[in-house]
Amino acid sequence: YKKINALQAQVQVNAHEIAGLKRKIIGGGDITDVPAPSAFRTNSSDESFDFFVVGNSLTVHPACDYWGGEWGMAASAPGNDFVHIVEAHLAERHSTVNAAALNFAAWETMSYDRTELVPQLDGYLNPSVDAVVVQLGENISDSVTLDGDFSYLLGHIARQCPAAKII
Repeated sequence: YKKINALQAQVQVNAHEIAGLKRKIIGGGDITDVPAPSAFRTNSSDESFDFFVVGNSLTVHPACDYWGGEWGMAASAPGNDFVHIVEAHLAERHSTVNAAALNFAAWETMSYDRTELVPQLDGYLNPSVDAVVVQLGENISDSVTLDGDFSYLLGHIARQCPAAKII
């Protein structure tokens, strides 16, 4: 059952990716395709500010029969979800803001060995990322391994983005 559940979780993550749950936010709230890992600067002397949000449907959710657009749920419009609000705030302080958001709800709903999914974040993580917001937890029903799983997740992000503020 463990292998079947792991494969089901992988299929769910792949389906989310295909459905466009990864996005790049561009000034003005326009949403385009996923930034390639190179969309974030690789030179820390660059003046841009790079931030990545790993979350669940509150971070980003695809349009479907019960949700009208590709933005975070609980927001009345794209500009009102927390990712867009943070991006707008950062744009007031930085000339260029590169933002990406990923729905990682599969991590929440996996009740064992969540660490198997963590490497899927690597395309977004590099030493020049300035901030990473982790917005996960609302969909967790099995918390037996949660302390260790969160520690692993945060440690992985910290190793990949050593200068980033992790929130």
